[in-house]
Amino acid sequence: MCECADVRMCEFFRLIDQKHSHIRTFAHLHICMLSLYSYHCLMNRKIIITQDGSHSIMQTCEFPEPAISKHSHIRTFAHSHISYHSIYGAIQESMHVFIDSGLKPLLHAQQEVYVFEMGFGTGLNALLTLLYAEKEKKKIYYHTVEAFPLDNYFVEEINYCTQLNRRDLQTAFEQLHNSEWSEDITISPYFNLHKANADFNYYETGKKFHLIYYDAFDPESQPGLWTLPVFKKLFMMLLPGGSLLTYCSKGAVRRIMQEAGFAVEKLPGPAHKREIIRAIK
Repeated sequence: MCECADVRMCEFFRLIDQKHSHIRTFAHLHICMLSLYSYHCLMNRKIIITQDGSHSIMQTCEFPEPAISKHSHIRTFAHSHISYHSIYGAIQESMHVFIDSGLKPLLHAQQEVYVFEMGFGTGLNALLTLLYAEKEKKKIYYHTVEAFPLDNYFVEEINYCTQLNRRDLQTAFEQLHNSEWSEDITISPYFNLHKANADFNYYETGKKFHLIYYDAFDPESQPGLWTLPVFKKLFMMLLPGGSLLTYCSKGAVRRIMQEAGFAVEKLPGPAHKREIIRAIK
């Protein structure tokens, strides 16, 4: 591995020591080493232009053993190329799935909204939420989890503010990425951010949320984030009447959500996608 990968290996074991001191057995250590393979592969990223002109990230992963994907609680990938958003339009997809189908109806009904996002990624969902909160002049408390943050190079190059005709938001967009982890950060009078640099399977919060943006990679790429224990955990994180939005409408996922306690409904999808899911507590 390259020198930067060696540095990341040291960082990996530092995190294991600090956050996962319960790991003692050889089997657990083996699983964590497989996580390190994933972490190294995540460095193979590039910016792509989707069909609506907005950027996304294409991730190239190469694993020595496809069997790694059996370890369901590790961030693993079954495919060699994975896009963070729909190739038919990053902004149009996020607007349709999370803002139009989730946030807008909620903000019409109340003054403050608590949002949880699984997978901060490029920060697009957070930026669109910030934009809409300021437009409606209503307060958003935004919590998000990301195990593998983007490097600053990508943050500076991504074109969302230009595509939205809001270049004045570039500073705020960079602040979303560069703000401290595990701290409550005021981005604007209408938007408060709390980021966690963590694997969702180990993430705990005492907060309850009105809305969850479930934006993990698809079940084939990240099977460990589409399981019954995960959706039971998400169900408990929601306030009564709260909802979870996701782009994935696979039958197996819907059945798992229902088993976890959700009332599941299908909604029309964005361009080139027939359906999305809203799951209600």
